[in-house]
Amino acid sequence: MMGAAERRNLRCATRALKNARFIQANAPDIIPQPEPPEGFSSIIPFNILERIHLRENLFWHDDAQRLERMQRLTFPTVGAEAVDPLLQGVLLFARLVAAIRPQNSIITMSDADVATALNYAVKASGPISQYAAQYGRNSIAVSTLVVPIFVQLDVPSYSDAQLQTWVNQVAFSTACVVVLNPLGLLNTDADPAKGIGGYHSKANVPYIFVNVLGQNLTLADEGFFYAGSLSHEIAEMAVDPLVDGRNPEVCDPCGPNCVSTFLDYFDSGGNYIATSQAFPPPFTYSFFINGIVASPFATQCPAPAKACNYPPGSPPPAEKGDKDRKDTKDRKDIKEGAKEKDKDAKEKDRDQSGIGVSDQIAGMATQLQGTADNVVGEEGHDEAFITPQERPDVG
Repeated sequence: MMGAAERRNLRCATRALKNARFIQANAPDIIPQPEPPEGFSSIIPFNILERIHLRENLFWHDDAQRLERMQRLTFPTVGAEAVDPLLQGVLLFARLVAAIRPQNSIITMSDADVATALNYAVKASGPISQYAAQYGRNSIAVSTLVVPIFVQLDVPSYSDAQLQTWVNQVAFSTACVVVLNPLGLLNTDADPAKGIGGYHSKANVPYIFVNVLGQNLTLADEGFFYAGSLSHEIAEMAVDPLVDGRNPEVCDPCGPNCVSTFLDYFDSGGNYIATSQAFPPPFTYSFFINGIVASPFATQCPAPAKACNYPPGSPPPAEKGDKDRKDTKDRKDIKEGAKEKDKDAKEKDRDQSGIGVSDQIAGMATQLQGTADNVVGEEGHDEAFITPQERPDVG
């Protein structure tokens, strides 16, 4: 079993998946549709796929035609500034319940562990939103409703392509679905054995995937089972909800993809204590989040320590010799004005505790209740079996 030190080094797979889907769209002879059940890394190894946009290791096997095709591809260039709008939405947690047909067994997380992860997100979303504010206006509400996703599988594994179909069946327009993957179930595009802790992506709506690598979870996550990856993906989704290759990935430069992870520690009231690369730290804390890079340094891998070690709301400025930043004030002013009405509407769904539950979400609970009794014996293959009649009309 993986130890806490190994779990701390699990990387984010978002960049690899972005690269894979870009190649799939522009060079289908290399990565075809549909995605293979074994995942994209069965075609291009993950360690190559996550850096191939830098034009490294384009030739991973002896196929001259594919090498020439890859050399002609131009991957999107990402700057330090956010070009697209940031997240203005609700984190909707989904509890994955997988019925494995041959074993007649069910794999899922306990109610207590799902509740702990949700409570953690409520606590962590405040400081994450504060850190993300340097990239633009954002709003992160957390729904108290947990939506079940029931699936039947012949083997205890699935791909990201399958996951997207499940997300689409439970999502509504302002949601960002958070999928917690339990022990014993494998996402072939995010295998912990290959060093992956989670990623964020977009189906019909944005979604977050996190490998939960332990049980009996706690808010402080002393075993480093989930909080590092969950905070990493929430923060990156806050800045990059469209996942289109235009906005930066704001946690990678501060770890674990580029450097040993910087962690921001907070007390029970959500007050910042300190940032440290030590885990556990030499002080008492209530919860931690993955460090978020200061915007002048978002394209550096790794970022300098000062760009990862700072309290929320106080990012270090660029200095002479640092990478130049393009002045985007006028562009930001236009975007902010366009989003003002959207912000006002969504703030009505937030209460003072930071938990936002829209009327649309609340109406789903009754219609989804009871589906758990039908996990074993329901017909269908590799699909979520919330039927069109069970799915509420929520936009």
